[in-house]
This record gives sequence, structure tokens and C-alpha cells, in this order.
Amino acid sequence: MLSREHEVAIEAMLKELTDNRMELKILLKRIIEFRDNLDKLMPKTLNYKNNYVIAERMKTFTSIYEAELSIRRAVNDSIKLETDIRRKMDIKELSEEQYAEEVKRMAAALESLQRNKGHELKIQTTG
Repeated sequence: MLSREHEVAIEAMLKELTDNRMELKILLKRIIEFRDNLDKLMPKTLNYKNNYVIAERMKTFTSIYEAELSIRRAVNDSIKLETDIRRKMDIKELSEEQYAEEVKRMAAALESLQRNKGHELKIQTTG
């Protein structure tokens, strides 16, 4: 099992992941607000006078959407990392005997599966 120091360190890391995720969500909210405000300022009609502004608008919106997607990916990665850490913390260490028994049980299950699959193949080819 993990020592108390390791558990405290892992809990601190998980708290930091959660805090970072909250900050990313706040940043995402600000980017969306910025995008909405920028949308209100930009002209929507296309004429020769607004060509440059419209082109710059497209570049800006592309950058904003890329930033938004990047933040969403970072949040998803953070959630996956936290889930993996929590799952790995719950895994109990097995003694050598328990590990050997677990391996034997899995091997028996695989052999049984192979036998059943072979039987199903014979039935399919003859039927």
C-alpha cells in the first residue's frame, strides 16, 4: 500500500488538477464572451469596403475557436488523468500467491474462451 506521505502528495496533485480545470473553465468562459463581443463589433455584410475587416474577422475567429478547442482538450485530458490516478490508487497490491492465483484464473478463462471459440468455429463450418 501507499505510505501516508504518498497519499498526501497524490491528493495534493489531484486537488491541483481540479483547480487547474476550474481555471481552464473560467478562461474558456472569457474566450467565449470575447468571441461574442467581437462578433457584435464586426460588420456582417460583405462589400468591397469591408473586405479587409471581414478577412481579419475570419482569422480572429479561427484563432479563437482553436484556443477554445485547445482548452476543452486540456480539460478532457485533465479529467482522464485524474480518473487514471484515482483508479490506480484503488488497485491493491497482491502477494505472490494471490498474484499467481489471479494469473491462473485468467489463464483458465482464456483457455475456456479459446475452446468455446474453436467449438463455435467447428459448428459454423459444418453447419
